[in-house]
Amino acid sequence: MNKRETFEPAAAQDWRALIATLGPAIAGIGSVVLADIFQQTLFSNLDNYPLTVLLFVWLFGTMM
Repeated sequence: MNKRETFEPAAAQDWRALIATLGPAIAGIGSVVLADIFQQTLFSNLDNYPLTVLLFVWLFGTMM
């Protein structure tokens, strides 16, 4: 260990950093909840191509 190295407590995060940290997790959890609640409505008719594409983009975006 370097003797010149100092260990200071972590600085408090502002609200933007907190949103950047927690935002993806909240979006993922929200997507799971919405897909579970509306699964019969969303996934019953996949012959509707615009809806199918929208669902694919939504789920793929959530995974990425």
